[in-house]
Amino acid sequence: MKPYLVIIAALTGAQAQALSCAAPDPVRAFQAAMAAPETYVVVSGTLALGTQEPVPDGPKDRARVVPVRFSGMVLTRDGFTQALQTPMTVQITCAGPWCGSMPPQTEVIAFAQLADRAYTIEVGPCGGVFDPEPAVEQLLLSCIRGEACVPAGAVD
Repeated sequence: MKPYLVIIAALTGAQAQALSCAAPDPVRAFQAAMAAPETYVVVSGTLALGTQEPVPDGPKDRARVVPVRFSGMVLTRDGFTQALQTPMTVQITCAGPWCGSMPPQTEVIAFAQLADRAYTIEVGPCGGVFDPEPAVEQLLLSCIRGEACVPAGAVD
């Protein structure tokens, strides 16, 4: 095979690849966060952009660290009842050429990692935050109470 044909084949193969994401599911996210060795809290509230510019943090400056101010509530066994107002970081991550983006809505439910008294929310190309709908809140409340906590589409 001629060298230029190998290059063309490699380029067209890369273009044909597509990112495949499972549908975002708050229950799966809850289960993953609880199974992780890191400490996570489930928060519901407002993300307001900080005064600093996003900081490049990845290949070709696509990944970003975005400073935000969070104002809202933390999920407890009684619901979203614990007030929290604090700076947070939204970590935008990439998978190959696909990257997450800052949530278009400011009201979110998210899983914030807590490390050294600092909170970080990761948003990848397949999502990372959820709309604060009553049904989502009820699902997460059931999960934190140890009640029914089944991802959408799961078969018993």
